[in-house]
Amino acid sequence: MESKELNISPVGRVEGDLDVRVYMENGVVTRAHTQAAMFRGFEKIMQGKDPQSGLIVTPRICGICGGSHLYCASSALDTIWKTQLTPNALLLRAIGQATETIQ
Repeated sequence: MESKELNISPVGRVEGDLDVRVYMENGVVTRAHTQAAMFRGFEKIMQGKDPQSGLIVTPRICGICGGSHLYCASSALDTIWKTQLTPNALLLRAIGQATETIQ
């Protein structure tokens, strides 16, 4: 069995660096971790608020990647509520994410 660990640091981002650590066994990723060195405070800003307000608040925290924060906020609600999304809904979200990346 061949085990490898891949560390990529830093991964440049607009707002702070990101460290990525990937563990592989026989060419298959078995675990992956990320660590952002800069504290953004989203959790503190959202503390005590209705979870649905994350759909409005988090996209406005960052002036660059609002779509990504909206995507994460909606995905978090989907996880909490165990929402089953249709294939077209998932495709639409992926297209929205891709357009922000292109921008």
